[in-house]
Amino acid sequence: PHMINFRANIRALKDSGVSKVVAISVVGGVDTTLKPGDLTLIDDFVDFTSGREHTFFDGTGPEGVQHVDVTYPYGRKIQAALRESAAKQGISLREKGIYAGFNGPRFETPAEIRMAALAGATVVGMTGCPEVTLACEAGLRYAAIALSVNPAAGVSDQKITMEDIGAVLKTSSQKIIEIFDKAITRI
Repeated sequence: PHMINFRANIRALKDSGVSKVVAISVVGGVDTTLKPGDLTLIDDFVDFTSGREHTFFDGTGPEGVQHVDVTYPYGRKIQAALRESAAKQGISLREKGIYAGFNGPRFETPAEIRMAALAGATVVGMTGCPEVTLACEAGLRYAAIALSVNPAAGVSDQKITMEDIGAVLKTSSQKIIEIFDKAITRI
């Protein structure tokens, strides 16, 4: 996650004529009621990343410095299609997720998770930021579903392992595919 060229990815989508992005975020649950395999529709974010190229408008291009409104960073029409698809298929999709972005590739510390929780975060991941803001800057409508694969550090006594994460991905990713499959024609 720390090596992804987010600007290049979003620019490539924009240059290819893409206008809408539906993302999957594999996350840890900051909310203590989230269990591995739970899905959350992301509604807002807190960006704790650093050192990433996080804007197209850094003043070096012809457009200069621009200020982009991110009051509603996630596309409401896309969210509605995802919500409706999940409901029609009986797939539980939590609402009002707040994504906390950290650099990775290491997991966050318990203190960082406590800080994210104080900021209102419900899930934590490594790739949703600055992806969402770059999409906004590029004029792409963007929405994300978070798949909780583990409790975040300090939320549980259990050690976070890649094996456990892989097992949850294997058993739960089909739910997201089903939601996307039925929503795609309405997005």
